Amino acid sequence: MVYNGRMPNFREYNAKLQSASGMRRVTMTMKMVSSSHLRRAQRTLRLPTEFAERLAPLIGMVRNRASLRRNRFLAEPKAAQPKILLVMIGSDRGLCGAFNATLVRAAEEWAKKAQTERGAEVRAVYVGQKVHTALRAKIPTSFNLVSADAHPTLRHTHVLASYAMRMFLNGTATEVWVLYNRFVSTMKYEPEVLRILPMSDEAVARFTDGASQELQMPEKPSLEPGYRALLETVVRHWIDLAFFVAEAHSSASEHAARMIAMDSATRNLDQITRKLLLLRNRARQAAITKELTEIVAGAESQS
Repeated sequence: MVYNGRMPNFREYNAKLQSASGMRRVTMTMKMVSSSHLRRAQRTLRLPTEFAERLAPLIGMVRNRASLRRNRFLAEPKAAQPKILLVMIGSDRGLCGAFNATLVRAAEEWAKKAQTERGAEVRAVYVGQKVHTALRAKIPTSFNLVSADAHPTLRHTHVLASYAMRMFLNGTATEVWVLYNRFVSTMKYEPEVLRILPMSDEAVARFTDGASQELQMPEKPSLEPGYRALLETVVRHWIDLAFFVAEAHSSASEHAARMIAMDSATRNLDQITRKLLLLRNRARQAAITKELTEIVAGAESQS
C-alpha cells in the first residue's frame, strides 16, 4: 500500500482504520434498517391476497363471456404498429447492488425487441429516479417522474393506474405493460415484464397469485346494468391490483438488494480492516527497528 508516493506510517494507518470503522458503522446501520424495511415489505406482499381471490372469479367470468371476447380490454392486440405505454418501477436511491441496472438492461432489450419485431412506439412512465436518469434519453416519457414509495399504498399506485387507464381509453396507448423486479426470496429477484391491458393470461395468473377464476353462477344470470359495465369496473379494480402488487414486489426486492449489498460491504470492510491492522503492525515494527538501529549506530559511533 502506497500513500502519496511512500509507505504510510503508523499514524496514517490509524487514520485509515478509523475511517474504515466509521464506514462499517454506516453499512451495518443501513443493513439493519433495510432488514426492518424488508420484513414490512414482505407483510405488504400478503395484503392483496384476499382481494385477489375475490377479484379473480369476476375476471374469469367476464373473460369467458363470448359477447365480450372482442372487447378492447380482453382481445389480443393485433395492431401492426402498437402504441405501448411501459410503466417502469425502480428506486429513487442507490446502494442496492444491481437492482436498477438489471431493470435498465431488461427495459432496453425489451423495447428494442418491440420496436424491431412489431414496429412499436414505446413511451414510458418512470417510477424511481435511477431508472429515469438511465433511460429518459432512450425511451421517452409521457408522464412526470413518480417517486418510488418505500412502502407502496393504494393511494400511491392509484395515480399510475388512473393515468394508464386514461391513456388506454382515449387511444393514446393501445397496450399497457409493466416492468418491475419480482421478489423471489431474500437472495433473489428477477426482472419481469407483463402486459396489463389488454389483459394477458400471464399477468392475471401472476397478480392474482393463481387464485381460482371459476365463479358459481345461475344458468341464466341476470346482471344490472350489464356485462359491459361489469367488465369496466372489474378492469379498473384489476389495474389497481396489478400496479399495487408490482410496486410491492419492487419494494421488497429493493430492500432485500440493499440489505445484501450492505452486508457484502460490511464484510469487505472487515477484510480491509484486518489487512490494515497487519500493515499498521508491520509499520510500527519497522519504525521500532529503525529507531533501535539508529540508537545502536549512535552508540557505536561514540565508542
